[in-house]
Amino acid sequence: MRFSFLAVAATLLLFGAPRLTAQTISTFSVTNSTTPVRATVAGYFAVLYEQALTPSTSFAVTAIQANGTQTTLNVSVGAAYVFPRPIGLPFQAGELLGWVNSTTPGPYTFVLVQYANAPNAPLVSAVKCPTGESVNQINPDGSTICLPETPAGQSSIMQWNSALNAVTFTAPPRWSAPVWFSSSGAVAQQNQAGTEFLENTDGQFEIVTRSNGQTQSLLNLDTDGHIALYGANGGGISTDHAGNTCLASADGSCWNVVFANNGPLVNYQGVALRSGHGMPVILFGDGANLSGDFGPYTLYTTPTSGYTSTGLFRVSGYVVETSPATSATLQVRIDYTDISGPNSQDTGAPLSFSTKGTKLPFNFILQAVPGTPINLTVNTTNAPAYTINVDLEAL
Repeated sequence: MRFSFLAVAATLLLFGAPRLTAQTISTFSVTNSTTPVRATVAGYFAVLYEQALTPSTSFAVTAIQANGTQTTLNVSVGAAYVFPRPIGLPFQAGELLGWVNSTTPGPYTFVLVQYANAPNAPLVSAVKCPTGESVNQINPDGSTICLPETPAGQSSIMQWNSALNAVTFTAPPRWSAPVWFSSSGAVAQQNQAGTEFLENTDGQFEIVTRSNGQTQSLLNLDTDGHIALYGANGGGISTDHAGNTCLASADGSCWNVVFANNGPLVNYQGVALRSGHGMPVILFGDGANLSGDFGPYTLYTTPTSGYTSTGLFRVSGYVVETSPATSATLQVRIDYTDISGPNSQDTGAPLSFSTKGTKLPFNFILQAVPGTPINLTVNTTNAPAYTINVDLEAL
């Protein structure tokens, strides 16, 4: 139940249209001390991996890109690393591609498979297993491993499961990428771009799209009940082990904007939110052109139970006179029921409202009890014409 991003899976480029591609193989020893990786022929594509039936070490690669920049990447046990070159800028014989070191002392035998052109896929089209066996593993250099069919007549890598009523694909007992999808197009090949399907030892499943050795987007479906979907440019959605839903997480973390499993906003930018449900909610928002008295008008009736049935509310608004009215006045009032019983608030003594442009902003904080209305009334004299806008929020 951890995130693991392989440089390229051991089944590096799987089931593309095969193409005959010249390749040269060099073998050398790797320890936990830095070892240079040099091309022995000119080419565009070189695959580095541990040569072992059962690989046993992870390793770190510092690669020199065609533009001279260096990047370092940790590669998991059994995975491979690809040194690509863009069209027109092949590596040359004797050129330093980078350095490699194992994470444990070793020594280990490593192989560098160099291609004159980037292959579409390992050359597996001509594979023929002995009778009673089928392909179980495809290695980065295109070699394969055949194992007995179990049961007879079925592939040892894919089998029909009558209990699931489905074909099952069983990955090796380690965090691995049994399938990698890529394109033979120049852009995908130059950027080492593609999508890998990863399976963990506990059944956790990930789909990862990569380019230039970096994760660009990821979908994680974990067996512990949490999920994550995000992109490298920022933004995403995930859940944590407590069932919280998290937005805008840059890497699947759960801290930025967090909603509890029962709905309230409980965390923003790493700050726990305690009051109410973590954010004000606008329950009413509207405006009207009026003249004279108005109301009582019910802005909101609190439900008998649940969210907004009780607690703090805020009524705010703005009134402005739109035409003159001799000796006119105006007052705004709200009526509601709090824990003490019926109650009210107003804007004070009636305000002279005889001149166009006269304004009356207002703001009331109140507490209401379940199942009761919150009403707004406008009291006037001499019927002034005005525009009113009102919002009601649950705090």
